[in-house]
Amino acid sequence: MMKLFYALSLLLSTATMLLGANVYVSMGSFNSPYYEFYSDSAGTVPLASLDVNETYTFYRLANAPTHPFYISDVGYEETSSSKITLSGDGSANNGITGTQNFTLSFNGFDPSSDTLYFYCTAHSSMLNQFSFAATLPLVGTSSLFEDTSNATWIRVLQTTNKNTDAENSQSEQVIVMNITSMPEGSRYRVAKTTSNNQWYMAPAKDLSIGLNTITVGAVNFNRTVKIQFDQGGIEFDSLSVNGVSLYGEGGYTLTAPSGSVLASSVFSAGTGAYPYAYASTTAADGTASQAEQTFILNVTALPEGGANYSIYKTTENGNDDEGSPVALELGTNVIPAVAAVQFDRTVKLRLSADVAIDEFFVNGDYVVGSDGNTVTAPTGSVLASSVFSTGNNEYPFAHTSTSALEDGAASQAEQTFILNVTALPENGASYSIFKTTANGYEDTSNPVSLVLGTNTITRPAVDFDRTMKLRLSKDVAIDTFIVNGEYIVGEPFLAPEGSVLASTLFDLNSNANYPYLWTLTTTEDGVSGRAAQTMILNVTALPEGGANYSVYKTVSNGQGDAGSQKALSLGLNPIAVSAVDFDRAVKIRLTDDVAIDSLAVNGIYQLGSAPVPPVGSVYPDENFDLVSNVDWPYAYTAANSTDGASSQAAFQFLINITELPDGGATRSIAKTLISGPSDWYYSDPVDLVLGVNRFTVPAVEFDRTVKLRLSSDQIAYEYFGVNRTNVYGTPLDSDSDGVNDWEDYSPNDPNVQVEPPAVAPALSISSDGANVTIEWSDSAGFEVKSSDDLNTWTSTGDSESPYTESIGTTKFYKLSNE
Repeated sequence: MMKLFYALSLLLSTATMLLGANVYVSMGSFNSPYYEFYSDSAGTVPLASLDVNETYTFYRLANAPTHPFYISDVGYEETSSSKITLSGDGSANNGITGTQNFTLSFNGFDPSSDTLYFYCTAHSSMLNQFSFAATLPLVGTSSLFEDTSNATWIRVLQTTNKNTDAENSQSEQVIVMNITSMPEGSRYRVAKTTSNNQWYMAPAKDLSIGLNTITVGAVNFNRTVKIQFDQGGIEFDSLSVNGVSLYGEGGYTLTAPSGSVLASSVFSAGTGAYPYAYASTTAADGTASQAEQTFILNVTALPEGGANYSIYKTTENGNDDEGSPVALELGTNVIPAVAAVQFDRTVKLRLSADVAIDEFFVNGDYVVGSDGNTVTAPTGSVLASSVFSTGNNEYPFAHTSTSALEDGAASQAEQTFILNVTALPENGASYSIFKTTANGYEDTSNPVSLVLGTNTITRPAVDFDRTMKLRLSKDVAIDTFIVNGEYIVGEPFLAPEGSVLASTLFDLNSNANYPYLWTLTTTEDGVSGRAAQTMILNVTALPEGGANYSVYKTVSNGQGDAGSQKALSLGLNPIAVSAVDFDRAVKIRLTDDVAIDSLAVNGIYQLGSAPVPPVGSVYPDENFDLVSNVDWPYAYTAANSTDGASSQAAFQFLINITELPDGGATRSIAKTLISGPSDWYYSDPVDLVLGVNRFTVPAVEFDRTVKLRLSSDQIAYEYFGVNRTNVYGTPLDSDSDGVNDWEDYSPNDPNVQVEPPAVAPALSISSDGANVTIEWSDSAGFEVKSSDDLNTWTSTGDSESPYTESIGTTKFYKLSNE
């Protein structure tokens, strides 16, 4: 049956508990309850009851001048007893008004048997009494406990008596007490009589907030058992002895949420402050008990007062090591691993109160649940847990990259971790870096989400010895794990002979999607950074899954533009970023490491060397623009649509090539269409040849952009011009026929300089007996030739009609433009 320790009747017309130490008393009236009480000076927060553990100062609300107010624990206008102390203004027969006030404190006042009156000293009819907040019992004042003469163990609870209980006293004694508050370090001990009627005092044990179970084993003789306490200020809301409730309802009932179970359903009965225990191993297991012991609980609900755990283990000499209490938390609780030993032993995880769990993991096996965050490592991958060590609750997996104690000065170096994640649990996973600081403190970084693919984590060098760990919140699948350049998981991607890995030249980047970074320019570079930025990589090997790049750049308002991913390919990879009119940052980022044998940044070779063209010739980088197109890395813009009508003209290109790469090279024309500047036409590729390459883009009747594109950077030329304007060099006479290649109709044929007409001119021959006359029309570019045998033809030197010659031997005549 529950014993009540406070008066329950509410005599005030208010509804809330005391919120502060000040009480404001209303003006008063002749109607019950006569006064109203408030905790604020504005009179907006009413009070319902007082608390004997508080001290109160009473004021009149709005300095009320009427109905002088006072209190007493004896009666109307009676001097109070020593159970309360009143100080300040007023007295038992002259209450406070206006700005007066007095202070009340309690000295052993018991609301269950004592009464505190309030009244008006001017009107005896205005008499009422305060209500008090419910107060939980204390070991020091509860009638369930008795005083002792021991200065240390001041209160005692007797559970059985050898004289009155006789043989029943031999039974196991179980005391369950739910403690709601207590002085720090509160303890209990068991006092019991032995078979020879001597008293045995067991060692003291700590109490804890929450459920405390004390078990005294059964014996085969009559005995007396008492539980002694060293603090009177231990507050409790339930107490039972041998299953009989002495106060409260025998403790709280924790309900496991859906999908969870109570730990008590899988733990065995414990003792003392830890009523639940789970043995991961016992000495009876022999050498198997010597191994490391691990426990992981996922707690889904805790009792109101929380719960602790403690590790119990036996030592080499057979003694008990109780372990210190540690608070359990909602979520994953990774119990620090119990280290392996070289002797047989028992290890138990003990709980101070029942908790709800949906996972309980002991030495790698699930006792409760299955890992909802389990990932299955794809073929070629492993779980990170297989190479990481045990961490803590929040980060159960940890890998130490360096240790201040073991590595000394070497621990000061930059630390890098690279994980290639191939599978994540359903709700994802995060990492955090643990490191020690110069003053020896611990620094734990904020969590960062892991992503599928490469995750690169870097911490800079320092000038002091330190420890650093990479910690994971959940297990993940990985196929690569590199720590400070050393492969823990996976095999290194190797560069072919004559090549290097891009990672040896690029900076490591903290962005998991782009672990490798090259900064082309920054805003600090000022005007120079506004120019076009270029990078050329010659890739000789790619990882199995390929690799991409992205251009990061800041825009005019200072915001970042991450750029889209583009695939890298074997061979030449040109990357070009157009010029702007503002200071900016430009960075090239790689998703994966690649092998390269040349790298040029803004025309300067960081790896390899620039190719050397034949004497008198140049490569396209001299006059063409580099563009981010693997197939067409160089382009020359002959016209822009913004040029207006001039862009409508025909464009003739002339390029005299002196060298082509192995496998040859091609050209293509890119031009915009009448439908708009964003619609492009790309001509089919045309093979380039050594010597003269001359071709024309016809005129149109709309403004347009025209570009000549080349497929290789290894095309050497000694002349390049557009519409008879020299871009590089001076016009050549390639066939040495005295006509330069612009003017020569067939610059590779010394016998042809002009274009033949589409239709042969009309021809007539006449004779007057002495002379022969040849006439023809549309004669431009033609001359008369004669022959005696139709095999050998001789020029007459006449290219204008008519031509007359005296008749001699038989001859043949023809018009020729050869």
